[in-house]
Amino acid sequence: MDDPTEITCSCGQTRLEVQGKPIVSVECCCTSCREAGSRMQKLDGAPPILTDYDATPFVMHRKDRVRFVQGLKTSHRFA
Repeated sequence: MDDPTEITCSCGQTRLEVQGKPIVSVECCCTSCREAGSRMQKLDGAPPILTDYDATPFVMHRKDRVRFVQGLKTSHRFA
């Protein structure tokens, strides 16, 4: 299996490790994801989130290959 990849939020308070390759990379066009992406990218210092056609891109990993390293759920593995 590949070495873990660490993902950190911009403030550094939350860190995740993902093991292996993602299942899929997708863009969601539902109203909920579009509204959430729009709200997030309006936050101070936030990067653009929505694509040119207002979709919210994200990557999916197997939940047994994701581990919180730091943050609210420290060292918790999803079951």
